[in-house]
Amino acid sequence: MSNDTLKRIMYIDEAFAWKISVDLYNGNSNLDNSTVNIVINGKTYSPKPNNYYWPGSNYRYFDFYVMDNNGMPVQQVNATVNGQQFSLQFYRKTPVVRAKNYDYISADVTTASQTISAQYIASNPKYIGLNLQSWGYYKIERAIGAGSFSIRDSIQTSYYSDYNISTGTTYKYRALRIANYYSDWYGYYYYAYRLNNYTNTVTITTQ
Repeated sequence: MSNDTLKRIMYIDEAFAWKISVDLYNGNSNLDNSTVNIVINGKTYSPKPNNYYWPGSNYRYFDFYVMDNNGMPVQQVNATVNGQQFSLQFYRKTPVVRAKNYDYISADVTTASQTISAQYIASNPKYIGLNLQSWGYYKIERAIGAGSFSIRDSIQTSYYSDYNISTGTTYKYRALRIANYYSDWYGYYYYAYRLNNYTNTVTITTQ
């Protein structure tokens, strides 16, 4: 049996591994003291040493070489940003280990704004405007009166207008930040975001 055949069977050479790059983006602060790991089939993988980034940047890149678990999906991506540990949620598709292939995960670790605001606009038509403070993908959730929140819309923006309102009614809004809009702009196949990354809740009553 040749050395190349043995390496391919046992995944003991990076040439036969699955290479995965996790690109972190943080719109709030730099990522100098950040790290990330991935979990596949119960096994935790750490990135290759000396990953590249620009000091003081909102971006950081981590490369992994997975030499086993071919055909297994990534179970979890975990990040540590400025000493805070949290898990990420995949937005559309979950990557699967593919030997001798190279994939990317774009991960938005930006904390959703806790200072979003709402304004009632008494124009024709009347509407409620939400200022989300920063661009991104969001799921807008709304509650009427003492009711429960439900998903109102999914948007890519920093401002949202709700025209489906009634007079003399109290509404509550919050938004789940689900991804950085650059993920679609640059055509990433896989991208992820912080779990339960909600904005603050705002309450407004129409007239």
